[in-house]
Amino acid sequence: MKVTDSYNLVLEGNLLLVHMPALEKVLVFRILDRENKGNEVINYGPLPISSGDTLNYLETGTTTAPADGVIVGLTYTPEAYLLSSLVSPVVDSNDMFYLSEDQKDILFHLHLYITPDILRILTEYPKGKPQQYFQKGKVTLYIHSDFGWRRGYQETIRIPKVYVGYRFCNDTNLDFYTFLKIVYAEYRVEIPKDPELIWNAIMGKVPAYRHVLPYVSREPTLPTALRDVYGIEGFPVIWEKEKALEEYKRLLEEVKL
Repeated sequence: MKVTDSYNLVLEGNLLLVHMPALEKVLVFRILDRENKGNEVINYGPLPISSGDTLNYLETGTTTAPADGVIVGLTYTPEAYLLSSLVSPVVDSNDMFYLSEDQKDILFHLHLYITPDILRILTEYPKGKPQQYFQKGKVTLYIHSDFGWRRGYQETIRIPKVYVGYRFCNDTNLDFYTFLKIVYAEYRVEIPKDPELIWNAIMGKVPAYRHVLPYVSREPTLPTALRDVYGIEGFPVIWEKEKALEEYKRLLEEVKL
């Protein structure tokens, strides 16, 4: 059964599972509607690097961006950028896809495509909190590390009340003018109220789209937002069915959505 369209966005009526490794829990949503159907593409423009922004060299030292959207060769952004809004009014003009607590029935699903696609991209979820590690936290990985990032593409599910930042790196010896295309869905969602359906979805027994948040080290921002917005942090992965159904039924009584 096909659960996504040609944009790799979830079709109405299907399930979306958001896994959070640090919490060892899963959010289960049913997609009720897509508010922007037929208008999924945003030609955002240059990456949110401004003329004069500090860029760190991969070896040592710093330089500045010579123009908006330009990343100098062999440099990286020392801090994560928010995607500032192209329209107004929005909840927060500094972050186009930030959602407030009272927008709990909305989720943004983003596919970010960067030109040139050789550029590295790394997500901070939440912004300012590195979430890439090696050997269970023994080594923290950054955009300037030898691995732990992607090139030219990143996928994100936006949970309300959480700011998400992106860092970029150009490990070639050429300066690049950049461009960002965003393919997105603004879903209207609900949390299914059937504990057996939730267990079947988590166990992979029913069709669903799965996304793993880059959240491998627990910190308070995301769990607090989840409790405020949805009333729960998610559904724990429980292999024993009867035990799972009992726990999921209890959690569903606390769900706000």
